[in-house]
Amino acid sequence: CKNVFAVGATNNVDFGSGLSYVVDFSSRGPTADGRTKPDIMAPGYALNSAASGLRDCSTPEPSYLKAGTSMAAPVVAGAGALARQFFQEGWYPCGSKGCGEPMN
Repeated sequence: CKNVFAVGATNNVDFGSGLSYVVDFSSRGPTADGRTKPDIMAPGYALNSAASGLRDCSTPEPSYLKAGTSMAAPVVAGAGALARQFFQEGWYPCGSKGCGEPMN
């Protein structure tokens, strides 16, 4: 299956080399047939994330530093959704909603 969109994880700016650094657990290319991977990168190391487990809603839940491409993938998905909305609502080419033709 060659036609996949691979998401890689970068380091958090506060931990090491910053966004230009691919963390050690993230996949790297090229693939066996020479394609460059990952296709897109997003922060995926040492990110503050919510923690679940407490049943008392009045108690603030702590946050934890998390890492993984599973932290990077939602960033990429959200950016893709915003890009789709930008074109569907006709924000292109002038930057104002409805100034252009909606693209579906």
